[in-house]
Amino acid sequence: MKAALFLLFSCSVVLGQMPPRQPVPEVIRIEAQKATQVLMNRVVKGDIDAAFKHMNPKWKKIEARKNGGEAKLNRKFSEGFADLQAKGITLRATQSKFPSTAYEVDFGHQEQIVNGERIKVGVYKHWMVFVPTVSQVTAVDRGAVPPEIVEMRLDSFQIALCEKGKNDWTFIDGAHIKGAELRQLFPFLPKDEEKLGFPKRGGRVLKIGGKVPANVPG
Repeated sequence: MKAALFLLFSCSVVLGQMPPRQPVPEVIRIEAQKATQVLMNRVVKGDIDAAFKHMNPKWKKIEARKNGGEAKLNRKFSEGFADLQAKGITLRATQSKFPSTAYEVDFGHQEQIVNGERIKVGVYKHWMVFVPTVSQVTAVDRGAVPPEIVEMRLDSFQIALCEKGKNDWTFIDGAHIKGAELRQLFPFLPKDEEKLGFPKRGGRVLKIGGKVPANVPG
């Protein structure tokens, strides 16, 4: 059976097709949600270094190349956070939601003993979970007289990644990512973004100066 599975995986790779995946267990999705919440709690408290430290290493290398190295990328993170604070934009709270989309990723081969024989078996080595997040953000509208506090809701997600058999999660911010960018790391993901299943992204104003705008649903 395992030898047949190896041949199935290998043929899929040769033909450029997506090797078959197994569903991601609920317990893995829950662990990803918990890990995301821990990370976001630290970011809310102002620990922006946590987001950089726990960025997925492979993704960090890609972003570092775009920004002139890891040190410059780290500085860009810090400066961006400081700029938001200077503009009066504050992340008040973030809640991670149970993820509906998850994948086995990082296809490769591992040696296994089958019927006393050592063979290479095609396997996915990592879990990848799209964890939706809902954030409460406040901003100061300095154009108003007097300045007003604007309260907003932001919907986004974190891409949580973990090697199978471990509980050491790393992350890719999903706010602006495209499917083609993610396939740089994991080429067997669906090419159609709708089939890929990114969670909701966007934002809306909840209150301005403590009052609900007329165009905001109750």
